Amino acid sequence: MSLSETGFTNLCKFGFLVSFNPTREEIYMTKNDIRKLAKGEMVEKDGYNSYKIILQDIGMDLIKQIIKRTPLYSDISEEL
Repeated sequence: MSLSETGFTNLCKFGFLVSFNPTREEIYMTKNDIRKLAKGEMVEKDGYNSYKIILQDIGMDLIKQIIKRTPLYSDISEEL
């Protein structure tokens, strides 16, 4: 699963992604997962299915701005 700027913004807003393959499943992300995505690393999550999630190259400045504006992850924006 590749996240665009919009997908990453929504992830940071809500704290999870939604997959509809084959049924609706919420994929929750921890602060450590967000750190990994921001650094360009792949995050692997298991649920009903296994997911590999990566963030498209949208630039570190934009990543920090997105994270900083979200209540769930704003405290990690300075670490990046």
